[in-house]
Amino acid sequence: MKLPVHLNPNGGKGRGRIAFQGGSYALAISAIVLALLVVVNVLVSILPTSLTRFDISSSQLYSITSNTKSVVNALEEDVTIYWIVQADEEDPIVENLLDKYDSLSGHISVVKKNPDVYPTFTQQYTDETVTNNSLIVECGDKSCYISYSDIYLYETDFYSYGYTSASFDGEGAITSAIDYVVSDELPQLYLLEGHGEAELPQTFQEQLEKDNIETQPLIDENYYPIVPVATGLTVSGSASGATVTELLTTSDSAFSKVSGYEMTTYDEEEGDMDGPFAVAVSVERNDGGEMVWFSSSLFLDDGYNAYSSGANVNLTMNALSQLIGEREAMSIRSKSLNYNYLTINESTASLLKVTMIGVFPLIYLAVGIGVVVKRRRMQHEPV
Repeated sequence: MKLPVHLNPNGGKGRGRIAFQGGSYALAISAIVLALLVVVNVLVSILPTSLTRFDISSSQLYSITSNTKSVVNALEEDVTIYWIVQADEEDPIVENLLDKYDSLSGHISVVKKNPDVYPTFTQQYTDETVTNNSLIVECGDKSCYISYSDIYLYETDFYSYGYTSASFDGEGAITSAIDYVVSDELPQLYLLEGHGEAELPQTFQEQLEKDNIETQPLIDENYYPIVPVATGLTVSGSASGATVTELLTTSDSAFSKVSGYEMTTYDEEEGDMDGPFAVAVSVERNDGGEMVWFSSSLFLDDGYNAYSSGANVNLTMNALSQLIGEREAMSIRSKSLNYNYLTINESTASLLKVTMIGVFPLIYLAVGIGVVVKRRRMQHEPV
């Protein structure tokens, strides 16, 4: 017995109509999403960079510190930063930094000056040869020239006796220049001279100049104090009319050689003084006077400062900041340009390789196959 077969002559057309409607719907959705992306992209492009760029570098190379914000927010006069650079020679890190200064305050304006167009512009500010990406900070009649070599600092490698790029000091140089051009009075550092004292190390002198600290001789007359061979400082707490605070101390196993420079061995001998000792103290008198005493005459030597990765000069500058009174521009230090590499062992590297190359692609493939199969089943279901 044969069963009757009923054919729907419009079945193929119905499925085609459904497929066409689905394709039109997908096309419309894609066009709407694309238009929304274009609109969002345009809106984001007009936002300030502080809202659209995020600094994930370990040294916060592309960020502005709170010290700079304090200096800039306190401005009451207009400051102009001239960016001396040829066309298409802009340093991207300097450009990013200047954009941040420009957006921080209405008192700061950044003006780009092309030396090819204005060849004599810099002559009114400096006699030096001005290189690309150098800066000139001006406020009223005062100005400060920042060479490109003062923005990227180089240190001596004592192993190869060559120069290696060490740090980026753009923020410190610019904020210091702003602080200089808007200040009527600068702090004074008085130096004892005329008795055979060694000159200040170059690194320390450069840091003083950067922090706008002027040096003056303590007295004009020569006098000859008697200073015996120094030993470790012992703070007993019995100071009269003053408070003594230990800043740097030795370990408990330290000892002081009584024979001084005449010692014949570095080992502890009978009669040597046992530690611990203070090697840097802060003395604050009740009547308001204050001083910081470092018991080493070689403390600021360039060699020892390099061995400590700049910690000696930083400590001294922080002590000066405390004596002078906290000034935000003094606290900005250069930012390292050295990269911190992520080191992983071989087994972890193999696991990541298998996961990225094998597992994830298989998961994406399985999801894709599942979506395709589901759509095929939906298309073959009777309507």
